[in-house]
Amino acid sequence: MAETIGERDEDFLAELQSAGYTADTIALAELMPQIQIAWADNRVSMRERDVIFEAAAHRGVPPNGRLQLARWLEHPPSEDFFRISLHAIKQTLRRLPTQVQANVRRSLLREYAAIASASGGFLWWGRVSAEERQVLDSLTSELDTHPAEPWSG
Repeated sequence: MAETIGERDEDFLAELQSAGYTADTIALAELMPQIQIAWADNRVSMRERDVIFEAAAHRGVPPNGRLQLARWLEHPPSEDFFRISLHAIKQTLRRLPTQVQANVRRSLLREYAAIASASGGFLWWGRVSAEERQVLDSLTSELDTHPAEPWSG
């Protein structure tokens, strides 16, 4: 897994592995905020599920990863798991050049907003629940203002 994500921090790698990530599933860390938003109102709609699987396909997630993704959409991961996943995203962003970081961050936040609006409104688009808005705002703040720091568990 270290080679897959370019991570050298042994403590953080151990935390990722203890959370259940493998070389086949670490690519899913980027999707965890979408999963967290989808679960914010205590259920994942079929439209949210479809949008998340489309994002996984776009990222080339392997079959084992898609199987794990299906499990997370059936049973929500823990808050600690979401926290570890967000740290992995921030670690990845930190390694990118500044302008690329900004572009990737904007892209991720657009994806997060899309999942938040996937279940509501006309033709499934447009309405965001208060719970989803709260998670989306928290993620936006976290990605906009807090660079990744060394892992402290």
